Amino acid sequence: IPVGDYSKPPEVAAGRVVVNIYNDGKFYDDKENELVDMDAITDHVEQEKRLHKREGATTRLLIRGDEECKVEKVKQAVKAAADAGVIDVIFSSYQTAP
Repeated sequence: IPVGDYSKPPEVAAGRVVVNIYNDGKFYDDKENELVDMDAITDHVEQEKRLHKREGATTRLLIRGDEECKVEKVKQAVKAAADAGVIDVIFSSYQTAP
């Protein structure tokens, strides 16, 4: 996860769908299951969205990208989530200890 000197913990964590993008271009969910293509990302987001709807939470895509991941891969993940009806996107960084 990128380091952000001025990052802060989220105020609301409910409704997040995590997609990790590694420097090799591979995608993983928050349980480290590989999402092998865009359809797999869309399916993952749709499943999570259904769970969030039952909980009354708004679904948002949380992108956690390696500092070496390509912008093209981020765009692919955002498009796959949009195909599942999720257009709110959050980008994550890691806060270091002062």
